[in-house]
Order: sequence, then C-alpha cells, then structure tokens
Amino acid sequence: AVSFDEITQASKICMQIFDSDDDAPFDSDDLLGVAYIDLSDAEEFRLDERAHERVDKESIIQRPKWYPINMGRPGTEMGEMLCSFNLFEDDIEIEDVDIAPKTEECEMELNVLGLRGLQTLGILPINKAFVKFDINSLYGPGQKIQSKSKAIIKTQPREVGASPNIIAIIKCTIRLPKDPIFCPSLACTVYDYTMGGWSQPMLGSFSIPMADIVHNIINTLKDNFDTERKFRKELDQFLDKINRKVSPSKEGDTTIDMDAYSSRSVDTDGGELAINRSGEAEMVEGVNKEKEEEKKEEEDPFDFAEKVKDPEKEGSGEKKDEHPIDKFVIYPKYFKNSSDGMIKEISKPDPELYMEMGWDPAPVVKGPQDDSAPKHYRYVIRDELEFTNLIEETPFDVYGLARGQNRGLEDGFFSSHSKDTSGESSDIKDVGKFKAMISVTSSKQESFTEKIDHERNLQEEIKKEIKDVYEENKDMLNKRLEQGDQTRVRALSKAVANTTEIVIEDEREIIRKKLLAPTKCLIRVYVIDAFQLRSKDHGGESDPYLVLTLGKKKISDRDNYLEDNSTPHWYKMFELETEFPGPSLLGIKVFDWDLLGGDELIGQTIVDLEDRFFQKAWNDLPNKPIETRSLLHPSSRIPQGQLRCFVEIFPTSLPKDQILNWQIAPKPPAEFQLRFIVWRTTGVKCMDAEGVSDVYVRCFTDDCEAQETDTHWRAQKGAASFNWRMLYNFVLPRDRNTITVQLWDRDIFSGNDFIADATLDFSQLAEEAFAYDRVVKKFDEGHKKKSFGKGKKAREEKFWIPCFARDKDTGEMKQEGRVQCSLELMPVSRANASRVGRGREDPNQNPWLPPPAGRFKWSLNPCTMLMQTVGPEYRAKIYCLFCAVYCVAICFFLAPVVLGGIIADIMNPLNWF
Repeated sequence: AVSFDEITQASKICMQIFDSDDDAPFDSDDLLGVAYIDLSDAEEFRLDERAHERVDKESIIQRPKWYPINMGRPGTEMGEMLCSFNLFEDDIEIEDVDIAPKTEECEMELNVLGLRGLQTLGILPINKAFVKFDINSLYGPGQKIQSKSKAIIKTQPREVGASPNIIAIIKCTIRLPKDPIFCPSLACTVYDYTMGGWSQPMLGSFSIPMADIVHNIINTLKDNFDTERKFRKELDQFLDKINRKVSPSKEGDTTIDMDAYSSRSVDTDGGELAINRSGEAEMVEGVNKEKEEEKKEEEDPFDFAEKVKDPEKEGSGEKKDEHPIDKFVIYPKYFKNSSDGMIKEISKPDPELYMEMGWDPAPVVKGPQDDSAPKHYRYVIRDELEFTNLIEETPFDVYGLARGQNRGLEDGFFSSHSKDTSGESSDIKDVGKFKAMISVTSSKQESFTEKIDHERNLQEEIKKEIKDVYEENKDMLNKRLEQGDQTRVRALSKAVANTTEIVIEDEREIIRKKLLAPTKCLIRVYVIDAFQLRSKDHGGESDPYLVLTLGKKKISDRDNYLEDNSTPHWYKMFELETEFPGPSLLGIKVFDWDLLGGDELIGQTIVDLEDRFFQKAWNDLPNKPIETRSLLHPSSRIPQGQLRCFVEIFPTSLPKDQILNWQIAPKPPAEFQLRFIVWRTTGVKCMDAEGVSDVYVRCFTDDCEAQETDTHWRAQKGAASFNWRMLYNFVLPRDRNTITVQLWDRDIFSGNDFIADATLDFSQLAEEAFAYDRVVKKFDEGHKKKSFGKGKKAREEKFWIPCFARDKDTGEMKQEGRVQCSLELMPVSRANASRVGRGREDPNQNPWLPPPAGRFKWSLNPCTMLMQTVGPEYRAKIYCLFCAVYCVAICFFLAPVVLGGIIADIMNPLNWF
C-alpha cells in the first residue's frame, strides 16, 4: 500500500517482472520487463459515500485491466499483465478479499490437424514430431492441480517430415473463469521423436489463449442466432403476405395478387424492415428512407439467398478490398462485319481489371468456342487473395511456434546474438505452425445453441407452409405466366424455391467432418508473370526461372530460364498431387540462374492450400481470380518482386473431363511482313542554295534495319516522287509497333542534312493482324475515293504523314514537309504466296509502282538543264541577271554608234558634209 494526499500527486507505480532462476544457483533472476500503472485508473472507495449501502467485500474490487510490459521505453513492448487497483481512505479497515475469479466446468475439444513447416535443430531432418499440452497451465493459484499423468496430454508421433498430420481429437473437462478476461493460456510444446524415443529434443513452443477461443465462439453463435432469427422473421412475413393476398376470383379459383410482391419493405413492430443494397434486412424509421432507397435501386424482394450472409464474415470488423464474385472469367464476343466479312471481337472488358488469357484459333460469332484453347479474360486482384473480401486468411486456429530466448541471454566468447527491438540479446525465431480447430463449450454457449436449433425448427415449419401455398396456386401461376405476366410470377417461383433450399450450416462442423477422411487432390498452379524483380547479377538483370515445392515434391523449370529479364512472362501451368489434410504449403520460388556457382533465390511466396481447400468461401468461387503475391527473401523484409498466378484444387475422384484445362498462354509468336510504300513528298524544306533539295526518305521500325529510298535529285518546291516499296520482317507480338519516317537532303561532298521526321504508330493494326492472322491496311479516313456503280465510297489506301523539326530560333516544333505513304501488314505465309520486290524491283505488283515523275534528265538544251537544276526563286534571279547582262551588252555594242553620231553632230553643226 502507498499513501498520498491527492491522486494527482501520486506517481506511477512501477511493477517489475522477473524470471526466477532458483534451479540455477549461479545465475541471477532475469528481468522480463516492467509495467507502469497510473493510479488515476484506480477506483477510489469512500466509506461516507457508501455508508447506506450493504457493501459486498468482493464488489469493492475494481475490474482488472491489461497493462503492457516493456523494458522501460516505448517500442519495447512484450507481453501484458492483468492488474486491478483500488484507493481507500486511511481509516478504513480492509479485510482480506478472495480475488480468485469464479469458474465453471467446460468441455474443451481440440481437433488437431497437424504441424506445418517445422525447422530442424541441426543438420538432421525432422523425424516424428508430436505435441504436449499442459492442462495444469489453465489452473490458477489455489485451484486443484491434476496429476502429471492427467495434466500432460500428448499426441502420438506418427508421420515423418516437417509437416506431419496428427489428425487427433482431444477432449477434456477443464474449469475456466466465467469472465473471459481471466481466462489463461494453454501451454503447448512440440518435440521430435528420434532414436526410438531415447531422444526427444524440443522443437518449439506456443500458447493458446483461451479468452480468444471463448470470445470467437460466443461471437459466432451470436451472429448465427441473429441471422437465423432475421431469416425466420422474413420467412414469416413472406408467408403472412401470401396468406393475406389469397382471395377467391370470379371463377372461384384461388388467386394471388402479384402487385403485392413489388414492395421492398413490410411493416414490423417498431418500424419497417427494409432490404438494403447489401442484401441485409434493416430497421428504419418511417417510410421516407424506404422510398428513397426504392428510387436508387430496384431489388428482388424474394431473393432470400442474397439476404442471408455468412455470419462469420458479417461479424468481422476488418475492412478488406471489395471484389466481385460472379464475373471472374469473361469470354470474348465476336461479330461479323457486313462490309468486309471480317470477324472482330467487341465489348472487351476493362484491361485495368481483366487480363487476356489464351487465344481462339478460329473465333466464331455464335456458338461455343474451341475448348482446347479457349480465350478468356480473368479478373486480376492486386493483392494476395487472403487479404481480400473473397476468402478468410484461414478457417483454422493457427499458432506460430517459437524457439529460443530473448531475456537473460548473454553473448559468449565465440558467439554473439542479434538484438531485438528492446535492445536485448535474442535468438528467438519462428520454427513452424500448429494448426487445429479448438472449441470450448460452456453453459452460455449451450443456451445460444438451443436458441439456434429452435429458430431452425420454426424455419422448417414456415418453409413447408409456403411450399403448400405455392403448390395450391401452381396452376394459376402457370396461367398468369402464359398471359405474359412473367416478371412477378417468376419472382414468386424463385422466392419459394429459395426458401426451401437455404440451410445455414456451421462451417467448422463441416470442416471437422472433412478432416476425418483424407482427400487426395490435384493441384494446378497457373503462373503468369512477375515484375519488379530485384537483380542478382552485377551489371545486368537476373535470369529468372521457377521452382515449385509442396511437401517433398519439387518441380524445377531451371532449363527454361529467361536471360536478363526483370519482367518475365511464363504463362505456365504446373500440376502436383497431395492429400488434405497433409502437406499444404505450396512454395513458388523464383531463382536467378548462374553459369558458375550456385543459383540465387530472388524471392518466394507461400500459399497454404489446406486453408483454401477446407474453406467454404474458396470452394464457392466458380472461377479463381489472378492474385498478385509478393516475393519475399529470408534476409529482407522488403518484397523482392511481385508474381501473378492463380491456383485450382480438384479432388482426384473428379473425372478429368469435368476439369477444365485453362489455356493461359498467349498466341505463339508469328513472323509478319510490313510493306511500307513511300509515294511522294510535298512542302519539304529546301536545303540547297539553288532553292532545291536532293531528297531521299529513310525509314526504320524498331529493331529492323533502316531502309532508304533512292534520291530525287534537285527536287523543287519540296515535291519529290519515289514510288518506293520497303519490306520489313519481324515477329509479333512485340513491345512497340512504330515506324519512323525521316526526310534527308543528300550531299555529295559533305554530310547529308537532316530535314524532318515523324513516327507512325501501327500497334492497333499489328494487334488485329496478329490476333486474326489476316492482312490489314491503314487507310486515310479523311479522304475517300468515289466508287461507281454501288453508290459507296471506297477508302483511300494512301495517307499523308506530316514531318516536323525543331526551329533553331524559337525551339518549337515546326512542320517541314509531308510524306504520302501506304502501309500493309500481313503474315509471312501470305507474303510468300504473293511476293513483291523492294523499291520498284520485280515482282512489282500489289500494287504496281510506276516510275517516279519529275525526276532529273540529262539534256543538251541549256534551258531544260536550267529548269531541272535550279529552283523557281533561284531561276528568277538568274533571269533578272541575264536580262541585266543582256542590257549591258547591248549598251556596250551600241555605245560607239551612238557616241559617233553625237560627235558628228557636234563637229558638223551646219551640216557641211
């Protein structure tokens, strides 16, 4: 006890927790941590305020609270301590109070699945691991401790390996506190059975917090009860609505008013029961909210299957990414163009959400696609499936095994240990997992179970009544259906069918039944690609390949490594067989191939197939989406890349013709030929002083060799004619599909001058040509040729490409000419069947290329030569100069005559001669 005047003056109480080392006389007790308690949390008891009350000694004890244990500074928390504090006046005599919590007898059942991913102590592998459960760890001070033979329960060492199946059901009677806050943890230890039992080294230990078990079970039962009661109320209201709307018709038949079933809510005590967007029933005040919701969305009021949700997921408070569950796979749709008879795909899904898988060798407009290679689009999740709303992380109770110590560990002369977050030496490491299903039955849980059974019995009675009413009116409903009132009649039929099919089962009970009979399964792993892979090679990218492991089975794809690739595309399917329960940790590893030395692990991801196989949510998914998983390395917490894949699990008892083998590989690469024709140019900038340019066009497409046209010497006004065909062979698909067109001025005695360029993207054409193995052309949609006889205009195959260059003065891009071209892309097989020559060489066909117009021709006529070699502006200057020279010459030759006449006139003024 401590004394003080004001609670605000009191300092925090520091409680130190030690590990007793009485069994080691030469070792001192080790400090485990400290807990600081603020006395403001304590309840103050004053006798004068409660003098009129009959105070129970136990009632004055404040409810305890958990306080974190650390090493005296934030960030070093490890463990918690349960404490309760009270403040009393000095003159109050305090009697001894029994603070032991009240307990009740409970039945504990452990459905032990097994151990997973155990790590050995040394170089020897795991032999036969087994678990010991210390029941005495559940008893507190003053409680009766059972004998050692009854207190220690252990499983039998059977299977060999690091992931042994135990498959044992352990039942025992224990006493647990009625208040879950006092529930202790069950101490468990894992040992290895070696040398016939003479040696049993400890592999690791873990503890099972009973408070969490009790809380989860009670919460699940509450959710189940609420769901059952909600569904029963809806059934009851539906039956009441049917009975109230049954009335005799004019013919004397019993009819049902179909208009009555279009409402979205029904009256209940205390408000209205409305169906919200998520399918749940909720109480609302008045009718305004119901009307507002009705305007937003019309829903099927009879779809009871959508209204009943999974109680475990509904009670979960975690917010996960929402994803659709009905359209994980979308098949392509095709239509036939009436103008050209070509079949094309339409209504492609959003590429941000769906990834294209497989390909259709012969797409059809109607009817099923070829099942041997079905093209489809699969939904992509940008996270691991366990972190979404689609499935839970695990349907089991999983606890991690740890081995080592983190307090009282001292470094030796030849050894040292790493430091944990608290700064203490530690050699603790995770050495595996324990997997089981644990249940504790108490009187409170039994009462919930009885309520759930009662609700289900009521449901069955109401379902029977609804079905009887439906059968009585079945003829009338069929008659209404023939009269065209299809919507409401089918809705009623659907509602009745749903009411007879819905059964809410305990998923954990279903799993327990499955565990009793091991199931052999076929595992199919579809690995699509990876990206952002860390480089393991100096000065280059990694050479990745895949390795898959499942228990003792291993598949290595080392021979098919991809050289220098940080974004490998595999599109591969791997098959493995296993048994559930059994080895379930699927390891997908990405290694870096090395010629010399050992291959290095880039990263790996682990998928627990057992959690998925036994989980109802996983089995309910009609098609599995693509998930994006992080690749981790044991030496780093940072992901070493991302891998996209999806996994399917099938019982081997299922006929193989019922298992669809998805085609995920894209269409095999194929060689195509690009036929690019340069017809002519216009508006090309003059690069020579004479006002002309010696123009030629240079073209290249990505990794193909550049090709050039011949030279149009002395091209005037930027107009050059080529009629030149270029051929490029390459393999599709490829990352970029562009062709660059450059205008150049050829110089004989100096370097050629660059004029302008442009880049044409033909990715869409390449995609269409590759997808359908057809010839595609680029058309000029802005200009159409007249087509006589049919009244339609044909599309122009020639198009103009504007070329730009940067202005030296302003720095802006400026158009410096245009090139008229045509582009045709076709498979090499079609190109070989209709060969053409480069340039204007034979075979000159498809289309025929005429000789270029306006080319330079030698002539003895100087005027003709002048017209061909000099541009219009320069010719105008020459013409002006010639005229000036001509005038000067005339003046020169006429000057003596004129001058002589003038002199004669001067010397003979009177015309004497």
